[in-house]
Amino acid sequence: MFDKELLEAIAHKNVKAYNEFYNRYSHWLYEWALSRIGDEAIVDDVSQNFWILIWEEPQIVKLDENASAKRFLLHLFNLRMIDYLRAASTRLLSFKDRQPITEISERFSYTHVSEDFELTEFYQIINSIIEDLPETLQKVFTLLYKEELSIKETAEKLNINEKTVSYKSKKAITFIQEKFEALQSDDKKALNQIDSLTFLWIATMVLFR
Repeated sequence: MFDKELLEAIAHKNVKAYNEFYNRYSHWLYEWALSRIGDEAIVDDVSQNFWILIWEEPQIVKLDENASAKRFLLHLFNLRMIDYLRAASTRLLSFKDRQPITEISERFSYTHVSEDFELTEFYQIINSIIEDLPETLQKVFTLLYKEELSIKETAEKLNINEKTVSYKSKKAITFIQEKFEALQSDDKKALNQIDSLTFLWIATMVLFR
């Protein structure tokens, strides 16, 4: 069945159609998110709530020119991930040192930054951090994030094993987070208002979508 037919059936609470739609996209979305976040607990939480949403409100899913829901699901899942990370930041950060997340959201989102922190500067910071990655880590990071290859495809392209790809991906993420945390000591308001995990997610989305 095509995505449109499945979504229409899901709207009528057809469990078989839901299972087919779930099996078509759930693993791909999960692996895509896990390769970027590297935290199974977070991805599990977001995935569970995401698929409950699809069951309850399938009409929100939009199709592209090829009648595929894939692109929209990726966009929606990304938004859900950012919402989750923002909520987590709110719980973890001290309000003595940080402004409420509602105020932060008014000045910083995954698509733009506030007037007091220019978008071009944000791009420059992201690019400078990624350019500082050691060569092999940069190649792994770029293939996984920019070209959206799987771990297996990345391993084959770089002629290394999959465990090495996973290890170097985690090292790249750690490197980016540490660089970001070092930048937080500078006078950069927008960066100081988000945690490193949220920054990493925003960086990959802004840079590579």
